[in-house]
Amino acid sequence: MSLNQARPLSGSQGSSCLFRNIENRPSGLFLFSVGERGILSTELSSRMLYLFSGTDNFRIMTQAKMLEQDFFRSHSDGERLVLDLEEKWDEEVRSQLVSTLSPGLFATPYFVLIRGGEVLEEKNGAALAEILKKRDSSVSIVLTYALGGKKKLPKWWASLVEEQGSEEKTFAPFSAVECGQYIEAVLKNFDPALTIEPSAKTFLVEALAHDTGRLTQELERLALLAEDGKITRLAAKEHIFSSREAVTFQALDALVRGDRSRAIALFRREEKEPDAPFALLGLCAWQVRRLIAIKELSLEGRPAADIARELKTSPYPIQKTLPLVSRFSVERLRHALTLLADFDQALKTGRLQPGIALDLFVWKF
Repeated sequence: MSLNQARPLSGSQGSSCLFRNIENRPSGLFLFSVGERGILSTELSSRMLYLFSGTDNFRIMTQAKMLEQDFFRSHSDGERLVLDLEEKWDEEVRSQLVSTLSPGLFATPYFVLIRGGEVLEEKNGAALAEILKKRDSSVSIVLTYALGGKKKLPKWWASLVEEQGSEEKTFAPFSAVECGQYIEAVLKNFDPALTIEPSAKTFLVEALAHDTGRLTQELERLALLAEDGKITRLAAKEHIFSSREAVTFQALDALVRGDRSRAIALFRREEKEPDAPFALLGLCAWQVRRLIAIKELSLEGRPAADIARELKTSPYPIQKTLPLVSRFSVERLRHALTLLADFDQALKTGRLQPGIALDLFVWKF
C-alpha cells in the first residue's frame, strides 16, 4: 500500500538491541554519539523536516524510527502517514499529503515518512518540494533518498535543504574507524559490561563495514552468545557469515569450474538489500585472503589440523576448503585480491556501481 497509517518502518527488524534503552531515554537526547556524521543518533528538535540521504538504508530507517519514537513520546495523540513514492505518486497521493500537511485549526500532530525520493524526476520532485514547503508546524516529516554510484542529489532536494526548519543528514558508508566506534556503541548499549577483542572488532569491520544492518544483527547474536562477557575473534569467525559466506564460497567454486553464470546467479540472489553488494565484495576479499593463507600453508605440506591451529579456527572448515584451494594457484588468488582492492577504491570514489563491481569481478577473476 502507498498510504498506510499503521505500517511499521522497515529496516529495524533484528535490531532490538538498538532500542533496548530507548523507552527510558529522555526525549531529545542522543542514544549514540559517534563521530561527526550521525552514526546513530536521534534528536527531535524544532526542525520539522528531516532530509535523509545516502547509501546506508539501514541507518536511514533506524534514524527515522528513532525520530518517530521521540515524536509519539511528545505527542501521544499523534498519527502517522507513510508514503512509498516507488509504489505510487499520483494526484490521489498528492491530495492526501496536502491534506495531512495543512490540517487547519486544532490539528492532530502528524509524523510523516516519505520513502523513495530517488525515483522522482525533477518535475515531480519539484512538485513534492513545493508541497512540503507549505507544511503546518504540527507536522514532522522524514524524507529519504537512496544514493548509489555517481548519482547526485537533484535540484529539488537542494531547495528543501535551504528551507528554514529543515535538517539534512547524509549516511555514507562507514570508514574503518567509524565502524569500530559503531560496534563499540552497539555493544555498550546492549550490555555496558560486554567487551570485544580488538582482533574480533577488526575482523567484523573488514567483513561487514558496508552492511550495517547485517553487522548489527550479528553483533546482537554474538552478544547473546558471548562467554564471560567477551566476544572473541574465534567466536566471530565461527558464528558469522553462515549465509553469505556459503554463497561466496559457492560462487568462487563456480568460478574455478568456469561456470560464471552460476557465480553471477548466486550473487544476484544476495543483492536485494541496498548494502549487499558492498558486503559481498568485502566477504569475497576476506574469503580470498583466507584461501591464500590456506593455500600457502598447504603448499608447505601442513595437514588440516595444523592449518586450523595456525589460523585459529576449527579443522572442519579447513577440510571443507582444501579441495577448492587445490584448484587455485597462489598467483590467481593474489590477482583476485588485487581486483577486489581496485573495485573497492572505485566504489568509494564513485567511479563504479556496486552491482557492476561484482559482475566485473566474476568476468575478470
